[in-house]
Amino acid sequence: FAAFLHVLPCCKMAEHRCGSGLPNFILVLVGVCLGAAGFQAFQTGKNSAPPVPTPDPTSSSPTPAAPLPPKKVDAFLKHVRFSGSVGSGGWKGVATYKGSNGNSLKVGTTVTQKGLGRVEAALGYKAEEWHWGPDLELAASVKPGSNDVTYTARARKKLDLLENGGPTMVAEVSNNAASIAAEVAQKLAQEISVAASLRVPYNFESRKADAVLNGQTSYKVGNGKVVGLLHAKASGGLKGAKVSAEYDLGQ
Repeated sequence: FAAFLHVLPCCKMAEHRCGSGLPNFILVLVGVCLGAAGFQAFQTGKNSAPPVPTPDPTSSSPTPAAPLPPKKVDAFLKHVRFSGSVGSGGWKGVATYKGSNGNSLKVGTTVTQKGLGRVEAALGYKAEEWHWGPDLELAASVKPGSNDVTYTARARKKLDLLENGGPTMVAEVSNNAASIAAEVAQKLAQEISVAASLRVPYNFESRKADAVLNGQTSYKVGNGKVVGLLHAKASGGLKGAKVSAEYDLGQ
């Protein structure tokens, strides 16, 4: 542009000297060409510049959180066992929950023709195998609308004194009695097993103790079994012993 201003006075001087329009036309044409070249250079530099990166809307927006996994069905009911019985005396139902560690919770009730009977609950604790502590069970029952409440506390521990195991010691305390017992079980053959328990209860009211012996012999037959039972008290002697048999044909 400065060169064009410098040439313009010269063109006027040439026009004054020569008195012809040809030099003016040539100078205008040169100015137009220089202007077009400058504009083209400006456009070329503008186009050659690196394009401004377009912001990615997906990258600027926060990453959505992963969807939560579908809620699993509560496995509580899978560990609950429902049992009951119906007879002329009424209906009795029990729900027992047993966890993976062996701890348990039991709730039951009895309904008779007169209405709701007794309501009972029991809480069980399973000790670890390596622990010397016993298995514990606390149970209580109450008759609604009365002061008739009973409770029982029981401790059980198996003593591994022999090569094939040892006796299981059981101690129990209730409202009006206490007892201590020893239980043993042994498998004599593939189809035969025996079990025996000697229990000595003590009654707080009578202040007497009477040992009780229970024996059981089980013989497997097909998918079922035949069980022989023996029940005897020290006070009754051999004459007071009771022998019975049970069978289960299986399926």
